[in-house]
Amino acid sequence: MAIDEAELDQYSDETRSRLKAAADAFATAIEQHTARLLELSGGSTQVHEVFGLNATVRRAAASWDDAVFDHTGTFPLAVDLDEDDEDDVLDDDEEEDLSSEVSVSVVSRWDLEVTSVEDVVAAGREAHRRNNPDESDQDARARIGDRGVGQALYALVHDFGEPWFEIPGLELAGAHRVYVARDEQLETTDDEDEDEDESLPIVIPGGEVLYRESW
Repeated sequence: MAIDEAELDQYSDETRSRLKAAADAFATAIEQHTARLLELSGGSTQVHEVFGLNATVRRAAASWDDAVFDHTGTFPLAVDLDEDDEDDVLDDDEEEDLSSEVSVSVVSRWDLEVTSVEDVVAAGREAHRRNNPDESDQDARARIGDRGVGQALYALVHDFGEPWFEIPGLELAGAHRVYVARDEQLETTDDEDEDEDESLPIVIPGGEVLYRESW
């Protein structure tokens, strides 16, 4: 905290001395911070150290900031030490306590533009044959019609496999997938749009449901 103006005259010998000492300490902190960062490799075990180094520089910057204020009545940086950088990374003993059994939902949405129905259908029929080796080309054609984009995508997705069936420690409780022909074209979005509400849930767009499945 800066010293009360009533206790310390600005542009005095004392404020000059305090400012010089704070600036020297700040410069030393930056040099030490930089030297150590240049030695780091970026490993996960070094994350806590980085935040600790950052906090040290912030404290030195705050002291220099206060010294400038005491001398000039202005804050060049306005450093707020209440914003603790170390809060961004939990200590090992502060990590969220997860019991041995938890419920997790993995939600995704992929927006695709079909440039060739014929190619997608052909690829889907090939995938269907791979997934069902006992069936013939005729069976695949019966399963996936000439305009059967939804069925083709279904076959292709299952040809690549669902990882949730193969991961140790997981048991599938339920899942749903819907293939929709959208009513409207997508608007391009800017990933850096700060106004975008990232809390919004993924929703199914309006349109014709081509295929749906659930477990």
